[in-house]
Amino acid sequence: MSEPDKPKDLPIKDQLGTVFHPKNVLKTLASQVPFASAGVEMLNQLEGRRVEKRVTALEQADVQVMAELRRLEGAALKTPPPAFVEWPTAVTEFLLRNVEFAIVYLPPDEPGNECVLPVANGCLVGDDYVLTSSEALEFAMQAATIKRGRVVILFNLCWYEFQAEPVDRASGLVLCKLTKRDEETYQEARRIFKQEGVDLWVEPPTKAAPKWTITPWLGQECGFFVPSDSENNARQMEWTPVEFGASVISHFRMPKDNALKVFVTAPYAGRIPQMGSAVFGRDGTLLGIIAEVEMYKYDAGRRAVVKTLLGFPRFTKPKLKPGAVV
Repeated sequence: MSEPDKPKDLPIKDQLGTVFHPKNVLKTLASQVPFASAGVEMLNQLEGRRVEKRVTALEQADVQVMAELRRLEGAALKTPPPAFVEWPTAVTEFLLRNVEFAIVYLPPDEPGNECVLPVANGCLVGDDYVLTSSEALEFAMQAATIKRGRVVILFNLCWYEFQAEPVDRASGLVLCKLTKRDEETYQEARRIFKQEGVDLWVEPPTKAAPKWTITPWLGQECGFFVPSDSENNARQMEWTPVEFGASVISHFRMPKDNALKVFVTAPYAGRIPQMGSAVFGRDGTLLGIIAEVEMYKYDAGRRAVVKTLLGFPRFTKPKLKPGAVV
């Protein structure tokens, strides 16, 4: 086993320089003179004190540097780490807020039988407002024209009339105000519950606002719902059987005239035709609304294109002072 390298001795030149240094020569001569050793000791003490002061000054400088670093770190805006929880939190938010835009029409071959056709989705955001994408609402309106029917919002097996507000040009999203509940479908829902032996009250749309963010990040997990093909799906209180799917934010699109910030998910193996459906983070935070679906050349699945809340007045408060010019 090799021994560690020993420190090399001082060169002869350095040794001679140390011995014949004027101060060291004086100490050597004084040590030979009676009563002079006390002076030599005093000189050694003074030099030791000077060295101690230099070391203390260096230590204080290090402390000051560390304190300055801590001050700078404390002054910087810290982004809290995301809460890593299980997906059922987001699923609960979805089931609480998911609504469907449906067409109510009379088929030509059965004029006396009124039919309901769900075609798009939306998300309850509080105060009887539903948030959806402009693409979802436009598709529902066009389908209603073709079917010669009207568009209603379905929630908890009930129909609701609504009034759509103008589309927000910055985000491409639109709010729809629930105006009236159809009492006939409401009583029918109550009858269904009683028939099943459970006299439950049909819950009204929630008036509470969801947790939301205008800054989803690259690589963030996101969850959404897709139609279910299962024949024995244990349905909740929605018209269309659904199942849960999850992906991650793959990339962001360049800003466009009708959408400031849009993200695209990684390929998902199932279908994603739920236009207007809400997309939540793992902790139940609303990330955006699905606007469309796309598929690239080498994808083994479909990608959801999601419009975020950035730019929408309800979720983006301007920080400009009153009267300020942009």
